[in-house]
Amino acid sequence: MSDNIIRISAHIQNKFPLSKDVFSVQLRVPASQSFNFRAGQYLLLVLNDEDKRPFSIASTPAELPNIYLHIRSIDNNPFTEQILQKLTESEYIDIEGPFGNCQLSGKSPNPVVFIVGGTGFAPAKSMLEQFLEKYPDNQFSLYWGARTAEELYHADLPLLWVNQYINFDYHPVISDPDPLWSGAKGLVHQYAFQHLTSLLDTDFYLAGSIDMVKAIYLDLLKEGVSKENIHSDMLDILRAQGELI
Repeated sequence: MSDNIIRISAHIQNKFPLSKDVFSVQLRVPASQSFNFRAGQYLLLVLNDEDKRPFSIASTPAELPNIYLHIRSIDNNPFTEQILQKLTESEYIDIEGPFGNCQLSGKSPNPVVFIVGGTGFAPAKSMLEQFLEKYPDNQFSLYWGARTAEELYHADLPLLWVNQYINFDYHPVISDPDPLWSGAKGLVHQYAFQHLTSLLDTDFYLAGSIDMVKAIYLDLLKEGVSKENIHSDMLDILRAQGELI
């Protein structure tokens, strides 16, 4: 966890759709206050003192004072409905943070593999945008899983990175494809396991639902991957709840 956690009022600059159900939210923090986060961290959107919602930061520190979040609207889900209503009707919202230890701290001697689902793309985006160019000798891979192709809400961006960086490869994986989908199918981590040259001596960064991250983590352990090579803030939450050791 970060040692510079603060609570500040952020100006809601913009909210625009990235797909039919995922929105990019642009916040702007005051120039007079420092919100010093690292790529891969998350913040809390504060509805009130008893109701604070975690969201990964999708932007890089270089984009400050602007901060971008990716928020999915889920039908009949009060959690997201309340947040999106607040972001639509209000001019300001309190944020707390930054939080999280799932971050690249420097050049890794190992290949770096992101396995993400849905809006778990947000923290991967933050880290990849910061480090792809900074560490050209590191190999980075992104395996992005979704139920349908439409849920890959920012698919143009990793395709751009593929053309821009020789040290990056991208693998979209669809679990419930329509007949027109000609790409990879199935569960994203199972596809990754089959196509990676080696699971050992690889740094894995996981993001998505807590159930997804837990399942991938346990499967990686079964494959002989060291705990020290598996990174996700969801794992820290599960450990705090006593569900993992």
